[in-house]
Amino acid sequence: MKMISLFKKYPIYSILLFCLPFLIGMQPFFPKGLQSLLINFRLVILPIFLIVRFYREFNIVLLVLLILYLFFLRMFTIPSNENDFILVLLSLLSSITFFKFGHYVGKKSKINEVYIFLVHGITCFNLCTLLIYYSITVGAIDVITFFELTQKELSEGVFRFSIGNPIELPLTICSLFYASLLLLPNRKPQLFSSSLNLILTFISQSRIVVVIALLIFVVEFWQSSRSRKLLVLSLIFVFILYVHDDALLILESFVQRLSGEDLGSMDDRSFLYDIAFQYLNIINLIIGSGLTSSSMLLHDLTGSYRTIESVFLQFLFELGIIGTGLLFLTFFLGKKSIAIPSFRNIIIILFWIQILFFSSIYTLMPFAFFLFGITSRTYNNHKTELLFSNN
Repeated sequence: MKMISLFKKYPIYSILLFCLPFLIGMQPFFPKGLQSLLINFRLVILPIFLIVRFYREFNIVLLVLLILYLFFLRMFTIPSNENDFILVLLSLLSSITFFKFGHYVGKKSKINEVYIFLVHGITCFNLCTLLIYYSITVGAIDVITFFELTQKELSEGVFRFSIGNPIELPLTICSLFYASLLLLPNRKPQLFSSSLNLILTFISQSRIVVVIALLIFVVEFWQSSRSRKLLVLSLIFVFILYVHDDALLILESFVQRLSGEDLGSMDDRSFLYDIAFQYLNIINLIIGSGLTSSSMLLHDLTGSYRTIESVFLQFLFELGIIGTGLLFLTFFLGKKSIAIPSFRNIIIILFWIQILFFSSIYTLMPFAFFLFGITSRTYNNHKTELLFSNN
């Protein structure tokens, strides 16, 4: 009855929250036109709506200064890939708007009951993903056809399985799931949902994200009743029993990645970091060399257009200390308050570490910053307001 009442009160918001995981995760299966529409909606239309609707959360002067600074750098470093430049720019700016929105809704607990629809949407999405994974392992779905549809490399294999990018998609789903748990007032433990989230994250084998999902599961498990604990543990046991061969391979692969025997992407990241530090001079350290300039450098050196795989290092290289400082001021400094990141929660610390040091700027990044906005602490900003007034 409560779900029906919430749906009647917030019908559009409820549908959007429930469908959000599917619109994100199943995007590779959609027609190209619909994919472009979804990307434009979350990177352009929705951020503009958030700025107009919650303009009091923003410092418009800082936001305009940041945009002008980004285009100032662009005048000196013309991007070789205009489409990639636009995507990075919009991902960065929309991350600011999602952070501000998260900071806003984090203080409005009376209306946050509706995020239970997002929890249920994530649960259904994870069930569908698990079904696809199981269908591939038993041969009901051809693995080559699947990877062609999702535009992924077959070398990733079914033992590091994810419908989308094996780091970005699990990280996004975990971010939205944990954000929902934090927003729900007087919530009940979501043990079944957290167990599904853990299983799918474990299969993806993204190390820090697996630890995050495990900690979320442990918290939910600790708060649950004995009967729910037994039920979920039984379901997990049954799943492992049915896919025991694959489960052993996944566990072996994951242990090797943790122990250093199979560093996986860490070797590649170290190579990228070395190049970035080698070409990081005093000019781009202070001023920056422009968005996507690191990708252009890697393209010239390796023949492949790719990123540094570290958001913070990418900020320093492309925006410099000045641009990075302006960016973080835009994130945290509002018109009337300062949103200080809270690091009292180990799960949030791990999210920050994953985003800043083991991820590149990507189009789903705004959802992680939505979580960061929720967990930020608010302080009055009377003195700073005189310096950066919107009036």
